[in-house]
Amino acid sequence: MNEIGTLTMGVVLVIGLIALIFSKLVPQKKDKWVDTQEFEQWKQKISRDCNTQNLQEFQDFLRRYGGGYVRRQHGEIVRQEFLGREKGDLKGIFYQLVVPSKQISIAHKEQFRSLLMEIGVTNVDQRPQYEARDGKLNNKAQDIEERNRKQSGNRGEKIVRDNLEILKKENYFIVSGVVLQYEGETKEFDHIVIGENGVFILETKAFGLSEDVLKDSHAQLLIEGQDEWTLKKNGQSRILQSPTEQVLAQREFMERFVEEFMTDVNNVLILANPDLKLEKRINLDYEVVQVQNLCQYIRHTEGNLAYNDRLALVSKINEHRQN
Repeated sequence: MNEIGTLTMGVVLVIGLIALIFSKLVPQKKDKWVDTQEFEQWKQKISRDCNTQNLQEFQDFLRRYGGGYVRRQHGEIVRQEFLGREKGDLKGIFYQLVVPSKQISIAHKEQFRSLLMEIGVTNVDQRPQYEARDGKLNNKAQDIEERNRKQSGNRGEKIVRDNLEILKKENYFIVSGVVLQYEGETKEFDHIVIGENGVFILETKAFGLSEDVLKDSHAQLLIEGQDEWTLKKNGQSRILQSPTEQVLAQREFMERFVEEFMTDVNNVLILANPDLKLEKRINLDYEVVQVQNLCQYIRHTEGNLAYNDRLALVSKINEHRQN
């Protein structure tokens, strides 16, 4: 082989070696998550039959699984945790399936609750009154109403998440179920959407949404007077607590959080019930958007946030998140 051929081969080998080293040092996007399919399969299984054996097997899986988000260094996992939506699903399983189950002993229920606290699931630190539930609370109308309200809320969150999947395919960053701590204050957000046209914080309300997809969800929401919210459904009217204070507090927090990025914060209340008729007679300091109009609203909002700033903001959220 002549000198030129030898030199060419040497250059090729050096380039190949550099490419190999670079691929090891730079984590690939696909390495940040693990396959969540088995987690989804377990959710369905435990929902179909929540008994002691399945719960024990579910706990074994959760310990083995470790969570859907990983951080790697040189190809090795250096950090792994459960995603916010996974923690929300686990909290729902605990309160909706495990706590009321008559097939699971209190000891096993407490064992599962301890595991959830280890994982980082919030609002499960207080021991439920299992004994009272077993004896009589299941028969009380307020307990049934509370259970249905939680199920409706979970269904509403799923409807919103499904719509946000559309934006994710359009290169928006979506952060769901996140608890942020910043400058000594902590706030929880249903969803944070980050795109080239700015930052959107979404608060979800499932007003009038039935817990079961087969049940009627047609209702009317009236907003009038001095921020008075009334829900009308099945011929009955119910006064709702206005979410305005909550929504504006979230905006004030987020405006401080993103101040360095020089971008507006668009705070939006999402009505997750697609069958809800909205009648708004007053102006509010935030947008109220029905879920079927969510993507269109976000797409048509004006703003300008550079791609590097979007990446930096996502990194800052991960740095300050508490779950």
